[in-house]
Amino acid sequence: MTLEGSSRGMLTLCGVLVLAAGIATSVSVDYFPAKCNSSVIVDTSSQLESSVGLHYASDVSCTYTVTVAANKRVLAKFQRFDFEKEHNGSCVDYINLFDGSDVHQTKLNAKPLCGTILPGSTISSRNTITASFVTDSSGTARGFALLFTAIYNGTCASGDFSCNNSLCIANDLQCNGLDQCGDNSDEAACTAEDLLLRYGKDHAPLIAGVVLGVLAVTVIGVLVAMYIYKRNKWRRFLSDNDAEDESIWEIESAYPVTQKYFKGNRGRPNYNTLQEYPETDHVTAETNDISPRGTSDVSDASTSKLTSTA
Repeated sequence: MTLEGSSRGMLTLCGVLVLAAGIATSVSVDYFPAKCNSSVIVDTSSQLESSVGLHYASDVSCTYTVTVAANKRVLAKFQRFDFEKEHNGSCVDYINLFDGSDVHQTKLNAKPLCGTILPGSTISSRNTITASFVTDSSGTARGFALLFTAIYNGTCASGDFSCNNSLCIANDLQCNGLDQCGDNSDEAACTAEDLLLRYGKDHAPLIAGVVLGVLAVTVIGVLVAMYIYKRNKWRRFLSDNDAEDESIWEIESAYPVTQKYFKGNRGRPNYNTLQEYPETDHVTAETNDISPRGTSDVSDASTSKLTSTA
């Protein structure tokens, strides 16, 4: 992979992460019990959740009615589903869907929906659907997220998206991370580039800010790591070797010399910078060896100034 390809991939990933957080704003979300016994008009799609918290409340008895355009119907699809299981064969916390504007209309599910098995999609026969949510006084679970989408059959109008199951939805619902066709065909062929092309314009400042932030943090992290590595290189060398072993002090040894210790090129000592050492210092001219500092058996005759071999 080329550097250009890697950079492009990183920028695309950052953009998609931003869109994953920001795309939800394209679909309005309502929460029980704040929207208890409410009726809403939906243009393209909306979502209803059982609570704002991690678990739904006890002693809930609420309805929520969705109405779309007169020539359309409502597709209801659960995105998340987690209720208490049945007790003695009956649901104690459950949800029902009704084909109309109230609970007196035809019930669309054969029995109350509860447990943890995600129910299938449900389509109303008219332009209105009602959800009824009921819980008892004890025991709760994570609840549900129910997505409502305005759909119609037949030849899709210009600008609308044609689902694989012969349904039509608004084109701007495609590639938004939500299954609004009911068969996921509006999301199946989407790529990261599709998401950026479709929603990048609206989120351009946010995407640019996050991308720059990620790049800045990465550069700072690399610089800090390099600094720590270089600062501790000599210390690691000493800790990994026995300082009493004279072989590690030989000039030919590949220990990590740095400019902090010798002013040379890329870690190779420049011997012109070494000055004459007293008897107890670590340089012996006769052997051109460097011995550990403090060696007491070096004679006066063996110490001299190193000259350049250049």
